[in-house]
Amino acid sequence: MQSDTDKPLGSPVLEMVTPPSTLLPLPTSNVPQVKETIAQYPFDDASADIILRTSDRIVFNVHKVILSYASGFFRDMFSLNQSALTCSQGSGSSQESPPVVDVAENGEILYEVLHWCYPLPHTEPKAPEKINMILDAAVKYDMAGVISSMFRPLRDLRETHTLQVFAIACRFGFEDLAGDAASVLRTRWEKECSGDKWDTPWGSTTAGGNYASEMAHIRAASYLRLVRFVRTGERTAFCEPADQEASPSGPYSIKYILHPDADLTIRSQLNDGFDFKVHRQIISFSSSTLKEKILSLQDAPDSDDSQRPPVLELPESSAIISTLLALCYPSDDQDAPYFDPSDIPALVVATQKYQLKRAIPFFKRHLQKHTAADPFKAYCIAVRCNWRDEARHAAIHIARLQVEERYHSMMESFDARHYYPLLKFCHEYRREVTNVASKSNPPTVSNGPGVPEARAWSSLDWMWKLVGSDIRDATWALSFYASYRSSLNYYNRDREDMLSRLNVLHSDISERLNKLVLEIPGDDELGQWRSSMKSPGTGKGKGKGRKGNGKGKMIAANPPP
Repeated sequence: MQSDTDKPLGSPVLEMVTPPSTLLPLPTSNVPQVKETIAQYPFDDASADIILRTSDRIVFNVHKVILSYASGFFRDMFSLNQSALTCSQGSGSSQESPPVVDVAENGEILYEVLHWCYPLPHTEPKAPEKINMILDAAVKYDMAGVISSMFRPLRDLRETHTLQVFAIACRFGFEDLAGDAASVLRTRWEKECSGDKWDTPWGSTTAGGNYASEMAHIRAASYLRLVRFVRTGERTAFCEPADQEASPSGPYSIKYILHPDADLTIRSQLNDGFDFKVHRQIISFSSSTLKEKILSLQDAPDSDDSQRPPVLELPESSAIISTLLALCYPSDDQDAPYFDPSDIPALVVATQKYQLKRAIPFFKRHLQKHTAADPFKAYCIAVRCNWRDEARHAAIHIARLQVEERYHSMMESFDARHYYPLLKFCHEYRREVTNVASKSNPPTVSNGPGVPEARAWSSLDWMWKLVGSDIRDATWALSFYASYRSSLNYYNRDREDMLSRLNVLHSDISERLNKLVLEIPGDDELGQWRSSMKSPGTGKGKGKGRKGNGKGKMIAANPPP
């Protein structure tokens, strides 16, 4: 082995070697033997007392004492009994062979992280992508020293990679650094921005121009605070959630819970106080998964139905179970149990788990009923469930109400990658409406003989009235005309001509809006509300706004009825 002075300190130089005896043998001789790779100095030390093996089968010979000081994760692991460690020992290996611990990281990431744990000279990373990867692993393994060491190289990049630095600072709680990056963006924006106007291209707006792909998994609330700060200069905390009021949840209607002729009891494993007395045949008919569980109870050697109904325990809460069981019984939407729309994602997960076919359409109808009252909440829930039509429906409501930049408590648990396309959609939606309105004259109202005519609405208000209605419905058109009776004067034309012009105008705006799309990122695993950030892209400097890359689905912006 080379001396310490001969070893380079840069990226690891890897050497192909025969698998050490501590590794498990391959199951059959027909499979080609996989070669292991030993990492560069200082992780090739034969005196090491533990081996870390990466996902790409690179082995790191490390020392427990160093890892214990640097990592709370490994300190706790090493404090356990040796038999409890997740490690592999080769059959026939010597007693002194160090255990092998498999880790999920690849060799490049683990080398960078472990190198910062050792008392050696370090070269600070110059790319935000590498800093982000180091911080991800350092947080996972509870390496406080490594985390704090990344602050200075991040700070040095705030002028050249401002949006990337802001995103990383928000993810890892560097509040001061996030504020510094935001100040750089505001100073830059004051010099370059001409203001947010309806005809401003999206990439040149405050929201569109201050976003980068690396911000995908920061909180939507952090992104909103950045947009507001760049626009107004009002300083606020970017990383930490704002004070939130608890959202009261309505009473749950526990239906079909005490049937006197029930032959099955279902309860939650959480022991939250409810026993659901139901019928085996009805539950079995509604869910093939629950049917199998019920049959397993009957086949159990200690089952005895003569004394009392058997008990089936499920891992979900009683609130979730009650809604699912109620939907197993014949009923319409009016008889269905009440539940908070916030529970829909959890209900969908349980529905898919137990294969309740009837439930999903019911949940979608339930969500649409609540869209008008809280469209942003409906949008968040629809995106989380990957319901794209319902997400579009909520986005149109948000655009019409112009509330996309109003703070909502759900922004604290909602990714910016899903908030960004909503902001873009709302901007483009109003841009099209305003563009048509600027070329059209609204109806006018006569104020009496000798008094000049005055417009009933401004041009934009008139267009929103038209967009929010269904001109194809003759009842609406007649009611619209009758509401102003003879005082309505549309270019001094008669009633039939006015209705004809309304139809032409409505067709024009509908055609424009139908061409708009809501681009939502590709499907995520259902139920994963906040996911960890993957390796970021390579965008630098001021963001220009993301463009469609073919991974997301395009959704036409048809106005809801």
